[in-house]
Amino acid sequence: MRDLHYGRGLFDGDISLLINDYGAIVLTFLAMSGYLVYYLIKRKKHAKFTRSLIKTHANIFAIIAIIPLIILAITGVFLDHPPLLGKFMKSVKISHSVLPPVYDS
Repeated sequence: MRDLHYGRGLFDGDISLLINDYGAIVLTFLAMSGYLVYYLIKRKKHAKFTRSLIKTHANIFAIIAIIPLIILAITGVFLDHPPLLGKFMKSVKISHSVLPPVYDS
């Protein structure tokens, strides 16, 4: 769980960390642009800018970020609730043959 959440559990080198960073940057952008869209719609100002911001907010880069965001969210829940989920995490044994290639190096 920690390896996935901290960006070390998928690939060798810095690729996993870059995927993790990409998800975090997109999440930050989505939060800020989502609030700005909400604010502009509520104030009924800058209709043209609001439409372009909505298109930017809901673009392909945000769709691609779904996978790292889901990984961050699920692993974050497990790491944030050790009293409730810690026993389960310690009882699960994962075969080395199904682990990502990073664990072979």
